[in-house]
Amino acid sequence: MDACGQDGFGAPEYLLGSHRNGSVSKDAVFVDLKDGDLPTFERKTLYTPEPGDLIIWDSRTIHRIVAPPGQTWVEGTQRRAFGGTLAKSGATYLNKGGASAISDLSGHDQKGGEPLGGPYFPRIYPSTVEDERNLRAEGGIVGRSPKKIVDLGVKLASNAGKYVSFTKVVGKKN
Repeated sequence: MDACGQDGFGAPEYLLGSHRNGSVSKDAVFVDLKDGDLPTFERKTLYTPEPGDLIIWDSRTIHRIVAPPGQTWVEGTQRRAFGGTLAKSGATYLNKGGASAISDLSGHDQKGGEPLGGPYFPRIYPSTVEDERNLRAEGGIVGRSPKKIVDLGVKLASNAGKYVSFTKVVGKKN
């Protein structure tokens, strides 16, 4: 939506080929590039998107957003962006829990293993589904579920140790 700030702040950086790594746990939130087999993936790519650009990548790819020194986002360095996830036909719902739960706070009642569908996971190609469109148009979906927000807070607090790796990357300069 916005251009990246000066010096590319706000631009995504990807560790090429890292979606094939064998050492990062599926539950990992933050990683140290010196751990496991990650040092074998040395090549990074920095792509500075312009407003209107679409970027597609494998969600297992190690990536970050380039931040200014000290992680201080002063005027002129922030940018607004829109992200989303697409799934192919036949994909099933998987609640990974952990920090992934932050992106799953809507009011849907989809259960693990069920085929994705309905107004929270609408079909958009090759055509939309009329019932899904109508329910969304009528405001029949909950953007953020208060119950899910409280549940997430409890889970995060009880699993705080899992997120200690965050402290290893904050403020690092690569």
